[in-house]
Amino acid sequence: NDDVFILCRFNSQREKVELQFNKTFGKKHQCKIMTFHASKGLQARTVYVLDPRFKWMGFTNGDEELCNMYVALSRAEENLIIVKSGTAVISDIDRQYKKRNFLDYIDDSYFQIE
Repeated sequence: NDDVFILCRFNSQREKVELQFNKTFGKKHQCKIMTFHASKGLQARTVYVLDPRFKWMGFTNGDEELCNMYVALSRAEENLIIVKSGTAVISDIDRQYKKRNFLDYIDDSYFQIE
């Protein structure tokens, strides 16, 4: 319904998710698919947050990524579902910053694996 967000870190992720959603459900789906940034100030009953590390896009810096994750993770009123990447895509240049995403610091016991 209209009270569901799917949040993606990058526009390229959002476009791919939206394309797949439309293929699967048609244009009748009522969830809002948007970037973390676009969701700033909005709330929804249920929020799906896609791990930004499914695709390497040249992250800015650790502090900015932490702020972006805060925005995404604080949009849910009742249900927060995090789609966490099992293996992050990291460039050789960024390998030294592998643990700079907030999701890396959450113990896996907090996640429900389905």
